[in-house]
Amino acid sequence: MSKQKNTTVSKSLLKRIAVIDREIGQKRFPNKERLANHLDVSEKTIQRDIEFMKFEYDAPIEFDKKHLGFYYTDERFRMNPLTVDASDFLAIAVTEKVLEQYKNSPYSKYFKSFYKKIANIYEGKLSVSIADIDKILSFYIGPVRYVSEEVMETTERGLRENIRCKMIYTTGWSGTVSERLIDVYHMKNHYGDWYIIGHCHKANQVKVFAMSRIKEIKLTNQHFEVPDSFNIENYFADSFGIFESKQTYNVKMKIMNDSVRYIKEKKRHSSEKMTEQKDGSVILEYKVNDLTELFMWALSLGKDCEVIQPKEFRELIIKELKDAITNYK
Repeated sequence: MSKQKNTTVSKSLLKRIAVIDREIGQKRFPNKERLANHLDVSEKTIQRDIEFMKFEYDAPIEFDKKHLGFYYTDERFRMNPLTVDASDFLAIAVTEKVLEQYKNSPYSKYFKSFYKKIANIYEGKLSVSIADIDKILSFYIGPVRYVSEEVMETTERGLRENIRCKMIYTTGWSGTVSERLIDVYHMKNHYGDWYIIGHCHKANQVKVFAMSRIKEIKLTNQHFEVPDSFNIENYFADSFGIFESKQTYNVKMKIMNDSVRYIKEKKRHSSEKMTEQKDGSVILEYKVNDLTELFMWALSLGKDCEVIQPKEFRELIIKELKDAITNYK
């Protein structure tokens, strides 16, 4: 396919090509008349489609005078690289089910567009009943923070084209509103919520920003280069979640009672070390660079969790629990 051009392909053309490829590939020796009748177009349109396939995709199409129809001189050739079997259909069904939870988000249209392209390739034969999937599968990611379509599209373009962005941002903890120049290096979805990771010129360092807190974002006329030293995996290597800092904490927690079974089911961080105790409890050890999400997780375990170290983390938990109990006096 060395001659393939960057040509815009309409959905109707894509559908016709899929049909022509299928008919030829299955050695039915279709001719222009039969294809035109089947697709409800003119024979001239079919001729243009055949020429398009030859020029854009190097399709080895020839006309067989004996069978009075088209065939591939290379029987291994196929226009459509996608093959879908039973397991793939299940994967697509699951994907559609999960994406239903994003139907009110600004990026849902991209998912719908992709799914329609697949459906067009298979002439409408690809069909998934959400009702049927509901009988055997259920998903719940949880509430997703709202991101406006304008913020999503502007940020995505800044990321794709390396254009510096100017944004109005509200800090989560303090609620401070500030204007910032950002070089967007990466977009990350964490538990359904979108974040950008990039160089903040105000702080003069790489930081994480929740896209839901961006009140306004515009492209500037300045471009930037992502430094070779930046690596997203390395950046979050010591993070328990989406938060990060330059400080490192060696955390030790004791998990007890019914939560032990839940804790054993999955590993939550690459640094996690689990040690089972004689009394049935487990000791968890982590090396992380931020305590925010560990703090919230420890509190969610209630009486089944005791933070052992570091001292400042333990004291933070104690203070939070003491403050919380005052609400019930």
